[in-house]
Amino acid sequence: MKLVKIFSMFLVVAQLSSCKGQNEDGIQPKNKAMTTERFDLEKYNECIGKKKKEGEIDLSQCEYKLADGTTIISVKDNEESFSRVIPAAPALFETVKVYHGEGLLKEEYSRYLGVFLTSSEVRNGVTKFYDKQGNLTKTVDETTTYKEAKLKIEDLLKELANEPLLNELTNDEKAIFKSIFGFKEDVSKVTKEQVYEAFGKRKVLNPSDEKDRKSLGIIFVEKEKKWSVVKDLYPLGTLEIDVNSDDGSIIRKKYNNGRKRYLYICFS
Repeated sequence: MKLVKIFSMFLVVAQLSSCKGQNEDGIQPKNKAMTTERFDLEKYNECIGKKKKEGEIDLSQCEYKLADGTTIISVKDNEESFSRVIPAAPALFETVKVYHGEGLLKEEYSRYLGVFLTSSEVRNGVTKFYDKQGNLTKTVDETTTYKEAKLKIEDLLKELANEPLLNELTNDEKAIFKSIFGFKEDVSKVTKEQVYEAFGKRKVLNPSDEKDRKSLGIIFVEKEKKWSVVKDLYPLGTLEIDVNSDDGSIIRKKYNNGRKRYLYICFS
């Protein structure tokens, strides 16, 4: 199996032409700092061995939990191995670690842990790069990647955690929700409260809910000065939200009945 197939859930490298991707701003060369962290081969082999004994078919990755609720997902390859370190809720960012084969740490960065749209991932903090001897060769301040956005990713997520799931319902939306949820009332009498109860959620983002905290796809559209957000409401459609990246105002919010044809990379 090709590496890209195994690790598509870890790294998304292509960039949208309309979206801001990695740039060279904020890069600082480093020469003295070092790392001794290595891919945990012993734990990985132990985990895969257990999966074999239990008759599991998918042996491409290892997943286990630490005592504090942190989930570790690891994949091994001769050229590059990977680990995702996913803190327990309500954390919204995970750490991705890339290793030189089964050896020392090669790259380490933090990113929003949710759904990814097309080829984008939203990083935060500082990305660190190491050579095969463990020397820190470069750091990248990820805030410079989105330097045109006054509303930073951390603030965007806080805003979405307080943003109502829906605006006032249009007649078309009332008709859609009546059909989806089987409301007995006349279309004109369908309310947001009914829809909230049927969805089981009231806000765009609930960081304390294990599934909901991973439900957003986010990209920064620099030319339009906006954060484009898609909330996965599977199997009940998607919610599209555009947020002004200067002042945080909601530009557009639209519910779609049925999943649109985005490339989703979902983490359950």
